[in-house]
Amino acid sequence: MAIDISVIVPCYNQERYLANCLESLLRQSYARERYEIILVDNGSEDRSAAIARGYAGIVVVEEAKRGSYAARNAGVRRASGNILAFTDSDCEVAAGWLERIAQVLADQSIAVVQGSRSFAGESLLLSILADYENEKARYVFAGIDPKLYYAYTNNMAVPRQVYERCGPFEELARGADVIFMNRAVDAYSCAAVRYVPEMSVRHLEICRWYSWHQKMWTYGKSYSMYRQFGPARSLGFRDRWQIMRQTVHRHRYSWARAALLLLTGIGAGIAFETGVIVASCQGFLEHGRTRKKLGTRKHTE
Repeated sequence: MAIDISVIVPCYNQERYLANCLESLLRQSYARERYEIILVDNGSEDRSAAIARGYAGIVVVEEAKRGSYAARNAGVRRASGNILAFTDSDCEVAAGWLERIAQVLADQSIAVVQGSRSFAGESLLLSILADYENEKARYVFAGIDPKLYYAYTNNMAVPRQVYERCGPFEELARGADVIFMNRAVDAYSCAAVRYVPEMSVRHLEICRWYSWHQKMWTYGKSYSMYRQFGPARSLGFRDRWQIMRQTVHRHRYSWARAALLLLTGIGAGIAFETGVIVASCQGFLEHGRTRKKLGTRKHTE
């Protein structure tokens, strides 16, 4: 039987979470003979590759060039499915993940599908952060401003022809998924992107609220990188306020829970903007050092 979906999982030193990831992919409600799982080992120095090879039916590919996007591109080259589904080796997918992807992408007008995310930790603050982040995805992907569109390859799927038109991923340290999304929106329009909350993954690495704020700081740094490749803007105050209001309304928050949402949302926003500022300053300093070197070389010559 032909393969419908290729699941591509980049991996670097994730022996702690990898078994959970692979087992969740193997127990999908989707027919096992109709999808393949490709684990791309990106030079792991732990037991990740050995763990993956211990599972029957997992294809293990080696990619020497470091970087998760280089690994994803290598996985696509090995893939045979008409749908490419991406998750990360520190994520656990829901049992109906592939089935939902197949249902949504049966509509040929859809170019990119993104799902919801939750965290390993079950604290009140993490549940609030997950609610906010998923409401943010709902807000952005229902909008018509292409500059706001972003992406996350730990829960993303595209038809192969979309990847062939808009890819491969730029092999950067971070942000190549957003660049890919920008290309897809340019090629197919905002309406071709679908957010599907039932297509859910659990991020096993995030078990404390401050872990997500650290991620937001990193995302802020990558924002300075990917916005050089195309138009992009971060969420403004009005956007964030509207997302918070929608989160409170959808989940029927109490006043106390709404206050916590406000505090955690502000904290995440500050972490993101701080990352943007740090990256901008680093870029400015690097540009200055480059100009100084060029000036010294010219004077010597």
